[in-house]
Amino acid sequence: MRQTTGARGGRRAPSPPHPSSHPPHPPQPPTRHTPTTVSPQQLEGRKLCVVFVKVTDPQSQKVSLQCLRGRASVTNGRIACVADDGTLFQIPSSAARNILPSDGTPLLKDADYFVLVKVDPSIKLVSKGDDDLEIHDLPDDDDDDCGCGHHHHS
Repeated sequence: MRQTTGARGGRRAPSPPHPSSHPPHPPQPPTRHTPTTVSPQQLEGRKLCVVFVKVTDPQSQKVSLQCLRGRASVTNGRIACVADDGTLFQIPSSAARNILPSDGTPLLKDADYFVLVKVDPSIKLVSKGDDDLEIHDLPDDDDDDCGCGHHHHS
């Protein structure tokens, strides 16, 4: 670094190096899930898995997961999941912007897309089949994988 003197002969702070002398920024590691916005038009008629997430024991960080599998239906910009038996679930607007392409997690089965919907602790999840209701421990901050295949944020 070069140092310059001021008009009165005193020293000024060293001037920073020229920007071209800075080393390039190192590449950033890829993130586990990079959210991408899915437009409602992309979803229409596609297989959708709604994963209901309920914290069952905050102390031990256990959650229960239950899936509603069906096809996406878009009406007036609102997204719903329509199951084969006619069950219709309107995706909350707070969750609709978090619909992601399936990452192949076994829980999602053959869904093209999935969305996580947080369920209030006072709501009881009722399972139609044993494979739809799963209890998981949330990972500790230093544990990166609980085994369900998704990355959980605290």
